[in-house]
Amino acid sequence: MLGAIVLGHQRTNFFTAEDRTIAQAAADVCATAIKNVQLSEELRRVVNLDPFTGAYNQRYLHTALEQEIFRSRRHGKHIGLVMLDLHNLRTINNQIGLEAGDSLLRSVAQALRSNVRHNDLVCRYVADRFCVLLPELNSDGLTVVLGKLQDAVHGIEVPYREKPLPLTATWAAVEYPTDRDTAIELMKLLTSRLDEAKSQAAQSGG
Repeated sequence: MLGAIVLGHQRTNFFTAEDRTIAQAAADVCATAIKNVQLSEELRRVVNLDPFTGAYNQRYLHTALEQEIFRSRRHGKHIGLVMLDLHNLRTINNQIGLEAGDSLLRSVAQALRSNVRHNDLVCRYVADRFCVLLPELNSDGLTVVLGKLQDAVHGIEVPYREKPLPLTATWAAVEYPTDRDTAIELMKLLTSRLDEAKSQAAQSGG
């Protein structure tokens, strides 16, 4: 049941069969409209969300970033972007199973969402990478949020035999417009910084 249309009048048997037919037709039209809205919302959810984690997907992130840059340019605001690369997702998938890997991804998404504001956006960027869009956040605020996110994610452990596997990750961040002033250039710099940090961590054995 989606809703109800109620006809009332002080007089008994005031409404005719024709009135009831018209009311039923109106109810059918309203029900169809409501179902169409629900289907449209469901379609948007499917298109914009990662099915494993419930986080937004890369496609939606790029759209949202373009919109935030447009607003920030008009109002003189800053934007922060954080990206992380999970180190041992492949190991977990291979040693424990894909179900454990999927559970880990959901835990990471939830940890990120729990440590940002309601208007911030958590995205699963690719398989083992997440990105967080932080509107109206300058460099000082970005540093604080980055620390909170790192603490939250690095506190996650994966149950494995007698000893849980700690979760580690490589992180990078950029700021609009300090680092770059277009969405494409910001994302290019962010992924470049993350790749460089990951390479340095691998060389140092981290």
